Amino acid sequence: MRRHLAAGLAAATLAVGASGCSTAVKTTPGLAALEAGDDARAYTLLQSENAAGTPGSAYGLGVMAMEGRGGATKDEVTGEGILVDAALAGDPRAVSYLAKYYGAAPLCAKDKELARHWRDIGILQRNLISGVVETNLALPGVQRMMAEIYAQPCEGRSPRPAAAAILSGWSRMPRSVTVYVP
Repeated sequence: MRRHLAAGLAAATLAVGASGCSTAVKTTPGLAALEAGDDARAYTLLQSENAAGTPGSAYGLGVMAMEGRGGATKDEVTGEGILVDAALAGDPRAVSYLAKYYGAAPLCAKDKELARHWRDIGILQRNLISGVVETNLALPGVQRMMAEIYAQPCEGRSPRPAAAAILSGWSRMPRSVTVYVP
């Protein structure tokens, strides 16, 4: 009986956790159009969604800039900046995109390090209820290393002082663990 109860609770927890992954990470009409390949419509929708502060829209605009899709001019510098901002805001799609981007064609060892950090953060800092990636809770040493790289990136990449400042600030935040004991 206990084994069945434990298995049932584990299955229920997994189901709630898995279904909750999409709670905060939703597909907007602009992202749906982007996924469907309707780039012109996606670009227009994503711009208006981003102006309204809709989560996820920055990721879509970053991808469009990186790849030169729809009405966006191909601009990796702008696209990378938009994706870094979206990743720091917790969008798991942006985190995954950056991990692949830095790893696919690294300009120097710092890109490989960023690829590894974004990949690890995407796995270790993913909130199973909301689906958001909580980069602010990553290890302070990792945050400091990423801040240093964004402040002084590989030659050919633009510095990201805002990202460096955010990551550096998070690395100095006090950490605490709350343990509930009934």
